[in-house]
Formats: sequence, C-alpha cells, structure tokens
Amino acid sequence: MRATPAACLCALTLACALAPAPARAHWCTNIYDTPARLVVKPEQSTIFPGDAGTLRVWVRNNFPYLVKNAELRASNADFDVSVSPARQDIFPGQDVAFDLRISRSGSSGDDDLHLQLRVFEDTDHGSSMKEWRGPDDEWIDQAPAEALLRDRLASASQAVQLNAAKLADRVSEGEGVGLLVELYGRPRLQYNSDGAYGDGEWFGERALSVMDYQLLRAGTELAIRRASDPRALEAMRLAMDDPDVVYRGASALLAAYLARVSGQAEAVRARLTSLAEADACGDAGRCAHYGWTPSPAAQAMGRAALFVLGEDGQRAAVEAGLQDADDGVKMICAAALGLRGEDAPVQTALIPLVKDEYGTIELYAPYLLQLVATDRRGPDGQGQVSFYPEHGPSDPSGEPGGCATGGAPGAAAGLALLGLLLGRWLRSARRG
Repeated sequence: MRATPAACLCALTLACALAPAPARAHWCTNIYDTPARLVVKPEQSTIFPGDAGTLRVWVRNNFPYLVKNAELRASNADFDVSVSPARQDIFPGQDVAFDLRISRSGSSGDDDLHLQLRVFEDTDHGSSMKEWRGPDDEWIDQAPAEALLRDRLASASQAVQLNAAKLADRVSEGEGVGLLVELYGRPRLQYNSDGAYGDGEWFGERALSVMDYQLLRAGTELAIRRASDPRALEAMRLAMDDPDVVYRGASALLAAYLARVSGQAEAVRARLTSLAEADACGDAGRCAHYGWTPSPAAQAMGRAALFVLGEDGQRAAVEAGLQDADDGVKMICAAALGLRGEDAPVQTALIPLVKDEYGTIELYAPYLLQLVATDRRGPDGQGQVSFYPEHGPSDPSGEPGGCATGGAPGAAAGLALLGLLLGRWLRSARRG
C-alpha cells in the first residue's frame, strides 16, 4: 500500500532512530484526515518488546451507526499477541482502546506486526459484514482510487452517501459536496422505494424505505462537513417540508446547526420559527404532492432547532422534550442539548436509542450522535468527546483520554503506522 508522505516520514524517522533494520510501511493513516470509516491508531509507531511488551491501539468509528463486536487481532512469526478486551461496541465518532500483550516465541527476524479488524461477529448481519479487514479494505482504506469511487457512485446503493463523502475527501471537495447536495436536496418522495430518482415524478403514497435513510445521511454529512455550498442550507430548509415528521425535524436540527456554525442564523430563523409555532408547510407547491398534517411533535423538534440556533428561551421546552413519550422528540431534544455542550442528555436519552437494528429512530439516532461527537472534536478532529468513556481498558483512572491526548505537538501528532516494527529491546517510541 502506498502511504501518505507525512505518515511514512514519521514512521521512517522512528525506525532510523531506534532500529538498524529497514522498515516496511504496511498501513499508514492520519486519523484526523482520512475517508476511512474505521481508523486504527497505535500509541506508538515502533516498539522494542524484548521478551514481552504492551501496546495500546485505538480504533475510531467514523461510520454513522453503531459498530457491534469490534475485534482486533495481530500476527507475527516471532511473537504471540493477546488482545484485551476481546471485543467491544463502538458508537459513532467514538474512540475505543485495545491493549496488545506481545510475548516472544521465536527469532526468525520477522519485523512486522500485522493488524486486522473485524466487526459484527455474532450478529444477524450477513457474512460479508464480518470479514477480517486489512489496510486495503473498503472500510479502512485511507486512499481509495478515484475510478473505484466513481464506479460505486454510478448506481443507487446504500453506500452512495459514503462514496460521495470519500470523493470530497480524496478528489474534489466541490464535486463531492455537490453530489451530497443533489442527493439530499431533491424531494425525498421524488425517489422511488428502490432509490431511483423519478425526475419530476412523485411517489407520494410510498412508505419510508432503506434508501430514504441514505438521504438523511447525506444531509448529516453536509452538516458534519460544515459545507459552505449555499445549496446545502437551502436543501435542509426545503427538507423541513417532508411529510415524515422525524425526517423534517431532523432536517430542522441540521439546518440550525449548519446555520449557526457558518454564521447564517438569520437565513433559517423564520422557517424554524414557523415550524416551532405552527408546523405549517413552507412550500405549498411541494406539499401538494402528498398529504401534509401539522404535528405537535414536529413543533417540539422545531423548538429544539431554535435552541441549537442560540435561542436560550427554548431551553425549558427542549429539556421537557427529554421526557416525551415520542422517541423522535426525545432524540432531537437530546441532540440539541448535546450540540450546546451538555453531556447528560446525550448519555441518558440519545445513546440508549442507538441500536444495531433497522428502523427510523434506530438509524436516525446514530446519525445525530455522530454529528454531536464530531462537533465536540472540533474542526481538526482532535478534541475530546466527554460523553464517551474514551480511556483504555487498562487505564485505572477512568478519566477520558482517547487517542487525541498526549504526544508531541506539530505535524507528527495524529499520525500512525500499522506495520509495527519489532526489535530486541523494550523502548518507548514517541506517541504520534
């Protein structure tokens, strides 16, 4: 695999300083700047364990859903490696740690520790979801080829949002964001239940389908990216006219967040106020294609969106929404409070709704949880997410740690090599 120059520079510098043998870079990645959905980051790029040593490896879930039963394994001809914990769940945007205990068993001169990741074992997902994944896997590859991305975008699939985001990361920000805007900005009911766009035809009577969730994922991706394309905010505003209450409420939250972080609050305030006060359709021509029913739940979601926008007078209503019998209201209100910096509502009301199941709440909740987690990390992706217990399994303190803490400042921070180099002595390498 061809590694990023900065990542390999960090690895080779360590290898030259600490090891006489040449290094082979199997898996380089910058955890804060990659389209990879599952990112693996050792605390050290080189380890000299002698007869035995320990290494902590962090895994971040960049998928907008819960990853169940994540397992890490490592292989080397001269060392036995045990991993603790054996498996763990990873929520959207969360870092978790695995501790590797490395013990010498031979002396053939094998210098590389090969890491692989597996998820969803012992779940109802198909076997293709449960494979052991290495650095070239679609979920983990930090540098997917442009031709491969374009091929995957050529047909409607559940991965269209993911590959548009990768295109924005790897090839063209403008083109990738444009595809996300197109995907989410079209009226949801101009897509049929298979995800094909009707080009003017409406499917006003159909129920929610799996492809509809991909549309909201595209909207969430635009918010996470803090998209500067003005069409992104307009798409969110128009999505507030969707007949599905949770879809329009979630879109209102996305619009409020993007407007706030981009300094465009006034561009959506009137529409959000209308949603909160009366839940009236904003575009009568669009709403004429399907039944429109004002909803008290949508009004509650509108108030949560106004709170995200900065209207503190909505706080009492949003806090009351945490006790609402409607899980959609509870979800939106918890996310709104999380986007204003509060942990407890996220922990008690939003995270419990995130499940490895198919359904509107089960899928929308992780999208919004990913948005809150990404907001906490900040634009550089290195901040702490305080509502997650981001400390390793062997850390007795229980204090939030995560792979973003410690290490040398500057360009080397956040770089990782996953072709770990093994030598004869136990020495600590710079954390990067």
